[in-house]
Amino acid sequence: MTSAGRSHTSSVLVLYVDDDHSNRVVFEHSFRGQFSLITAPSAEEALALLEERDVGVLVTDQRMPGMSGNELLEEVKQRWPEIVRVVITAYSDLDAILKAINDGLVARYVVKPWDREELTGLLEWACEVHLLGRRDQAVKAHLLNTERLAVVGSLTAGALHDLSTPLSSLLTNSEVLRRYAHAVPAIAELAKAHAYTLVKSERQRLQELVRDLPLLADDMFETAEVAVGIVRQMAGLVAGRSGSEEQAVADPVVITRHVMSLCRRELPKGARVAYVGPQPLPHVRITPTDLTRVLLNLLMNAAQALRRTDRVAPGTIEVDAVMTATSVSIVVSDDGPGMSPDVLDKATKEFFTTRVDGSGLGLTQCRRLTERAGGTLKLESRQGQGVRVTVMLPRLDVVKEPATRDAG
Repeated sequence: MTSAGRSHTSSVLVLYVDDDHSNRVVFEHSFRGQFSLITAPSAEEALALLEERDVGVLVTDQRMPGMSGNELLEEVKQRWPEIVRVVITAYSDLDAILKAINDGLVARYVVKPWDREELTGLLEWACEVHLLGRRDQAVKAHLLNTERLAVVGSLTAGALHDLSTPLSSLLTNSEVLRRYAHAVPAIAELAKAHAYTLVKSERQRLQELVRDLPLLADDMFETAEVAVGIVRQMAGLVAGRSGSEEQAVADPVVITRHVMSLCRRELPKGARVAYVGPQPLPHVRITPTDLTRVLLNLLMNAAQALRRTDRVAPGTIEVDAVMTATSVSIVVSDDGPGMSPDVLDKATKEFFTTRVDGSGLGLTQCRRLTERAGGTLKLESRQGQGVRVTVMLPRLDVVKEPATRDAG
């Protein structure tokens, strides 16, 4: 950074909070000549300083006696949202890092032991963002959201590496299980010949096995395929490969029915989900993994919406489809509580969520994946009247057979 740049950022006051005296001494020694600094030995004393001083950047340790770093960050976010917040933490505190990121408590995190050059660049960035925010809050918000996505991406890279081996094993084993499961009818025929040796409860279990095991094995294999596909996609992005090896051809009816089977367990008691569209449908230009991700997000959102309603009726989710000469639109509707105009306007924006445990990335992902395939996503809702989401995708082939409707 030039001397002009340093003098520019040195006008921003940086507050460093750490209960360890030696850490505060090292921090001051490392950065006193470049930044305007004050330090505090506890979160409580930091709050007192914030009452008195115009702080632009807060850097806090995570583990402190009394009020923790995250608790301090929550307080600062509420009272001084204009302050750019950074947390210093250990790798073992990954859960705390993720909570701080998901709750919007921090713009960046630093892992101990920190590197002086890296932390210098981070502090310069934080000071610049604070100064920019004084001029344009919208640009500052965009920069912070972009930074949060980058942080999430760096954490995701490690998780993807660790997931790849167990998921590959799951896929292989579920394929073997599926092969075994489809031999169950033959086993049932053999058992029927010796039915007189089985008690009633054993016969009932055998009937359930014959009925359910092939379906469960198919479902497990398809789910494992999707999980492996997602991990491969994300690993490719992390490695700088933007393209997907998976062919962009998907059967919307097959994928819809698979996703419905996954979501049924999330429905409140008595609620139902049904496919009411024509079948078969033309294939659409999107990878099966991406279409599964889109529909899974939409149906899970709908199921969770039905859980949030206080009405007596359990609720319904319907998936319909509309064909044109060039496209297939998949329409997911629920009769849950719906959205207010303000929530509807923000629903597809990154990190916006109305759920305490939400990340605010589900609908953003749906829109991104749909638009990447050359389609569009439309969200409609009125408060008290449910939500309707239309995913329009390019059509690849034409169905020759007459369309029928099935309540699913």
